[in-house]
Amino acid sequence: MAARQRDGFYDVDTGDGPRTMTEDQTQDFWTARGQLLILPSDLASIRLIADYSKREEFCCVASQIRVGPTFGFINALSNGQGQAAPVTGGSFGPAPGYDFVPYSRTAYSNRDTGQEIEDYGFSAEVNADIESWNATVTSVTAWRSWESVNGMDVDFTGADLIYRNQDGNFGFGIDTLSQELRLAGSTSNFDWLIGGFYARENLSRDDSYFLGADYNPYLSFLFTATVPAALGGPNPGRIQCFTDPTGFNPLCAAGLAPPNPLAPTQIVGQGVDDHYSQVSETFAIFTNNTWRVTDALELTLGLRWTNDEKDLQVQQDNINGNGAACLGALANQGTASPTPTSALGALCLPWSNPFYDNRAVTENFSEDAFSGTFKAAYRLNDSFMIYGSYARGYKGAGYNLDRVQTGVIPDASLYFPAETVDSWELGFKSTLFNRSLLFNATLFDQTFEDFQLNTFLGTAFVVESIPELNSTGVDMDMLWFTPVEGLTLNGGLTYSDTTYGNFTAADLINPARFGPLSLLPGAQMSFAPEWSVTGGMSYERSLGNGLMGRFNLSAKYSSEYNTGSDLLPAKMQDAFTLVNGRIGFGAEDRSWMLEVWGQNLTDEEYYQVVFNAPLQGTAFNSIPYNPATDTQTYNAFLGAPRTWGVTLRVRY
Repeated sequence: MAARQRDGFYDVDTGDGPRTMTEDQTQDFWTARGQLLILPSDLASIRLIADYSKREEFCCVASQIRVGPTFGFINALSNGQGQAAPVTGGSFGPAPGYDFVPYSRTAYSNRDTGQEIEDYGFSAEVNADIESWNATVTSVTAWRSWESVNGMDVDFTGADLIYRNQDGNFGFGIDTLSQELRLAGSTSNFDWLIGGFYARENLSRDDSYFLGADYNPYLSFLFTATVPAALGGPNPGRIQCFTDPTGFNPLCAAGLAPPNPLAPTQIVGQGVDDHYSQVSETFAIFTNNTWRVTDALELTLGLRWTNDEKDLQVQQDNINGNGAACLGALANQGTASPTPTSALGALCLPWSNPFYDNRAVTENFSEDAFSGTFKAAYRLNDSFMIYGSYARGYKGAGYNLDRVQTGVIPDASLYFPAETVDSWELGFKSTLFNRSLLFNATLFDQTFEDFQLNTFLGTAFVVESIPELNSTGVDMDMLWFTPVEGLTLNGGLTYSDTTYGNFTAADLINPARFGPLSLLPGAQMSFAPEWSVTGGMSYERSLGNGLMGRFNLSAKYSSEYNTGSDLLPAKMQDAFTLVNGRIGFGAEDRSWMLEVWGQNLTDEEYYQVVFNAPLQGTAFNSIPYNPATDTQTYNAFLGAPRTWGVTLRVRY
């Protein structure tokens, strides 16, 4: 049994409210796990395991790392409390971009980000020996349920624009039942295994959007760059006017704001109520066999056949008249003064698009795939082994459970195809210096086809299949049991060149998505540093009287990498190093241990993810990407600062 609590590491400016919680990224969870071993005979065993976890936390807000010209609009709507004041003349891009320091860890969120997560499951493993075959039959039955209910400030500002209520039908649920049956045996020179696997998964997603009191005035800002009457307008001064015809304010001309705002009429309150239900069934048969050709040479062959079936049921609804403004703008297209394209796009965003109203989607598919591996290992002596392997991997197709559209028309299908990978390895494993040093190294090459890239477009998540992704490199690790009793050192190094293949719009499932992905061809993949280095030391010493002390210090270095799936320059994370440590005191038989620990001891500042702020500028105003026309506001989920804590472990 375990429990953990942690204060948040963001200070939250609540802007317009009604949020009252002024911190975020809190942790408050507890978990329990129990198991029972039954031995009905010398030839059989039954292991039962059950667990339960409960979390009640606040997550997630973000800090702005760069704001565009919408900054003035946001703050005007929230009395100057919508976003952090920018520091002009920043290093990223030309005006209207601004840089400022996000590590004050101040976030802006006028809506609650509470979440409740419940996770529990049960498993039963039965093993029975068959002496006459020198084999064992194993059955593993498992069931797991995971549910979450969330709140979210969708615009990540202090203005009341778009949000999801924690009690407003926004959450996820997964129930999985699986059964695996294996028969394994061995002879003097042959190990064999055959088996079957079945799983049934019920996945549900409920989604809802609420439009806040500031949503209509904000759209009017974007269209006309004037303060609407609801905020005391008209205002003779413009906050910002774009000249780029693809920008947010195409009606601004000759330096003058238009006299007649579009005055979009959107509902206030809940406007979307969507429900997704997916049932997946997977059946597989597999075998894995090792032939000891000689005392030194082993050959392994593994094969697997998998059948996947998925059935999707979707019901999407606009409520309270949501979508009327988009319909009006579309009807206006045939007039002498049609609604500008960018204004039409803003009025017909996924959460306010009438084509989703009372929309039912039913899809299903069934597919088969073979995967497997072949390995060869040769022992040069008792301390050194070389090996080579090839493996074919498979990741099944699926459905994207979100509102995805091309232009203003919802995509007819939510399907994305399966992903495969061909992986080659060549390496060695060694135990040197009287088995005091373990040292291993591997050369690897992996080629993915139809790589399933999940991308946030600012209004929805889209899964697009990238034709090819290749990762080539070397991985090394070591563990040294030093001559100093109780002192061990460990380390690792990975170099990886992970790049997308060259592709064009015609190579994508939906060519219209190429714009936000146009930086990918030939580029380094996100979250894939070229260099990763780890190191650590552990020291344990007996203190007498059945007591022991323990000390551990570890570090991890990552070279620079991009944190965004679209690889925009603003999302780059510089190289950084994280250092963690702990000191413990307890019983030598480990029946209890008290530890004081610290993470990120040097208080390193780094981004976990940088993403485009919804409705706050546009990065891809031109293709190829041009930083001079980038008007996007960027938000970041920050890595945790230096934290410390105390842990008590008790075994009984």
